[in-house]
This record gives sequence, C-alpha cells and structure tokens, in this order.
Amino acid sequence: MEERVFPHGQLVVAREEQVPLEGVHENGNFQFGAERLFGDEDVDDQHEKEMSATPDLDKWRATLQVAFLGGDVVDVLLSACSLVSDVKSSVQLANRLQHNMQLVLISGGRLLLDSETALPLMGRNVTAVVTRRDLDPAAAAHLKESTGKEEGDVLDLLEFTMDFRDSEMKLVADILMVVQPRRVIFSGALEGSSLEVLSSEITVDLDLETLQIRAPVPEKLNLLASILRRCPLLRACYICGELEAVHVAGLRSEFAAQIVI
Repeated sequence: MEERVFPHGQLVVAREEQVPLEGVHENGNFQFGAERLFGDEDVDDQHEKEMSATPDLDKWRATLQVAFLGGDVVDVLLSACSLVSDVKSSVQLANRLQHNMQLVLISGGRLLLDSETALPLMGRNVTAVVTRRDLDPAAAAHLKESTGKEEGDVLDLLEFTMDFRDSEMKLVADILMVVQPRRVIFSGALEGSSLEVLSSEITVDLDLETLQIRAPVPEKLNLLASILRRCPLLRACYICGELEAVHVAGLRSEFAAQIVI
C-alpha cells in the first residue's frame, strides 16, 4: 500500500494494482491519476479557484489621487505597469499647463523620477507642483548668442541683434514661449521664410506688450498678424522699414495695440 499526496491537498491511500497512478503530468503532478480517483469536475473546480486567486496584471487597475497645493485633486487610473511619467501626463491632460511651466510630483519628501513605477505610490500622498520650465540647452545657448543674456538674468526685454535663418526660428519661438518677455526687439532681419516659421511655431499666448521688428514685405504682413494674435497684452508694435499707412491698415483695424511704422 502506498500513500500519495496530490497537488490539491488530498491524501490518497491506494493499491497500485487497483488504481494505477499513471499518466504523470509533465509538471510532476499526478493529475491524471487524481482525475481517475476524484473525477474531472472536482479537479477543474479546484483549478479554477487557484487561478481566480491569482490577479491578472494585464487587467489590473487602480486609482491614484494626486493633489495640487491649491487643494485640487486629480484621479489618475493606474495599470500594473504605469510609470510616474504616465501619471504626470494624465495630470497635465486634466490641467493644461502653459508652455513655460512644468509639472513635478513629490511624495515622501522627494521628487519622483519619470522612470519610476507608479504602483508603490498607492496609498501614499502624492503632491503636484507647477514650476517654471527651463529652456532646453540648445535654446539657452541660442538665447546667450543672440541676445547676450542668460536664462537667469532679468529678461523683461529681449533684443535679438543677429539676422535669423529659418532653421533657428524654432529656438526663437521656444525662447519667447518659455521666457515670456514683455518687450522684444528684432534688430536683425528675418530672412527667407523665417517669419512664416516663427508664426507657426508660436503655439501659446505670449505676455508681450511691446514688439519692434524689421518690416517684412507687404505680402507677409499677414504672418506678422498671426504672431500679434498670440499677444493679447500687446500695447505697441513698431515696424521699422519702408511701409505706408495703406499697408498696415488691416493691422490697425484688427488690433487695439498701436501700430507704428
């Protein structure tokens, strides 16, 4: 007589000649013998119970609460593989940030890294803080080259003294959107399609109050108008060049700001 313990915790005493424990499963369990002793239905029921006790990580979901300092709370739906960067994206989607601002998350007295998994944050206090975004290195270098100023300086006035190429206008647009100066002077020429590129790259409103720019050809004044529409606080626009009143009549009728030629 031989005692055998099956994977479902049942002790069976049987004579091998009466119930041969044949058909050993590849994982070492005497599953086929158990099925002959207890029936297929009991084994299947036990298997379903074991599987139901194991969470399906692909379907696992939970809600993380992220609180702003002002008291607003954003509920973020997490999956088992969510990262902190995913949490930040969800919070930013719920609270649209200005282009020159960035979101940081704090928990346990430290800044959370984008690459961290978000699952350990469940049940912990997570605080969202909005701070001013830094210029990327290329834009910061271009700011110093074209204006002689650095990001840490007081930047209410920016004067771009160099002529610009089309390829540089994305950096100029980023500088304007991040730094948000109140006065801007373009002493250099905007050559080629640079004015067109600048108008398309400025995607948020600017705090600009005064703009001084070299006059484009009359046919490109519509591009200047596109930029001015992103300047709701504009008080004066100085267009330096050979333009006549008839050329800027459309600008003067559309904008409350003073258009000076």
